[in-house]
Amino acid sequence: MKRTFVVFLTLGIFASLALGQITGGTYTVGGGGSPNYATLTAAVAALNGGVSGGPVIFTIMGDLSEAGDVQISTSASLTVTNTLTIKPGTSITATITLTSGSAIKTGGADYITIDGSNAGSTDRSLTIKHSGTSAGNSVVWIEGLSDNIVVKNCILGDATNTPDFGVKTSGTSGNKINNLTIQNNEIHGIGNTNGIIYLLHVQGTNLISGNTISGDQVGSSQAFGIYLADCAGTTLISKNRIPCLN
Repeated sequence: MKRTFVVFLTLGIFASLALGQITGGTYTVGGGGSPNYATLTAAVAALNGGVSGGPVIFTIMGDLSEAGDVQISTSASLTVTNTLTIKPGTSITATITLTSGSAIKTGGADYITIDGSNAGSTDRSLTIKHSGTSAGNSVVWIEGLSDNIVVKNCILGDATNTPDFGVKTSGTSGNKINNLTIQNNEIHGIGNTNGIIYLLHVQGTNLISGNTISGDQVGSSQAFGIYLADCAGTTLISKNRIPCLN
């Protein structure tokens, strides 16, 4: 007897599961076992396909080594509802090591928080540093039209492979970065005629507070702890500890 098998293929397309998108939720990065993503670079690549369905949290579960820039993109479509938080897991103390000259870059994306606390408090349990030194580099680079960025409770850089900048912004005079918070970090840097915290072209309401800024291996006679230029709006700078840099 001849039998005929007919196979029907049904393609269901749902907006919340669009190709390449990541849905709101918590995703593990690195550490033992089977994390959702082996590296932060891989997690961000998925994020850059677009976010839907609420906030995304990347939970760092162990030390990470990133081969190049961790480049967040505007294609992630982050919003006040679909935000991104990068933080260590509960009770985890982790280090993200970037290759020399690389940085975690916001790429014009908005609503990003890097929170180094592993307990929802003020502990500094996340270190972001370089594997070596190179001129002009930064650890966290807030680029383009990135608004509503928070960097808090982190250790940025170290005294051995010291970056020029711990945190750097690069808006433009016509398109300033809005609403930046840099709070309760330990920040290492050289300065090199600019600031270890270097803020260029920011506006809105900004807070630079409670940071300890260390001038390690100062490479210039003009090194600044905090450097601001072409800033508008209100920038509150308070209770930062800046030892002598020379």
